[in-house]
Amino acid sequence: MLLPRYLVRLAATTLACAFASPIAAADWMITDPGQGSFPIAGSGATELSGLAWTGGDTYVAVSDSGGRLFPITAVVDPATGRLTSASVGAPTTLGGNDLEGVARIDALGEILTSDESGPHIRRYGWPGGAAVGAVAVPAVFANARNNLSLESLAWDPTTERLWTANEEALASDGPVASFVAGTTVRLQRFDAALQADGQWPYTTDALPGDIQQPGRDIEASGVTELIALPDGGLLALERAV
Repeated sequence: MLLPRYLVRLAATTLACAFASPIAAADWMITDPGQGSFPIAGSGATELSGLAWTGGDTYVAVSDSGGRLFPITAVVDPATGRLTSASVGAPTTLGGNDLEGVARIDALGEILTSDESGPHIRRYGWPGGAAVGAVAVPAVFANARNNLSLESLAWDPTTERLWTANEEALASDGPVASFVAGTTVRLQRFDAALQADGQWPYTTDALPGDIQQPGRDIEASGVTELIALPDGGLLALERAV
């Protein structure tokens, strides 16, 4: 889905306490430069979600339709940030019901995916895509609202930590975002052995307005992606249309 506006926030993750006061964040607004949709026509790729870099101009993206992983070649002009060429290759079927996030861990030779259904984080050998196990997701995430669970996944190769977050607040943590207030989600960290080792609250911005249709569209807000930075911080992508 091509959306006209995104909010990227730099989230500090140096708090010593677990789920307590929401962390602070700095904001950047990103506006679609008008380049248009990614060229996936004829590739069989639909509903592409999480994206992970695999070296050079190559990436992999998961589809939340059919549990598939697609290889992507994308050449970006470093001066303008615009795509100069892109193509989608034949998919690898991984399984799962609603894949949203993907991360590549070179040290393990694995690709990990987050699945909103469950929720689950699954592990696959790479290349090849053979299932090798799963990451134990803390039980509290069973309180996720329907279709608002683990949307994001990011691996930090510097600190060897894996990150994820629920898209909007768990049912046990408070309300979803409204036009007057954001929603508080849980930034979940896993260590190098992929064991849960820290959790922090993060509050999104309020919805900017009722743009698509009267009432509230639950798919128009929340944390949709995380990127781990070399200094231990995170970039959190909030979706709003």
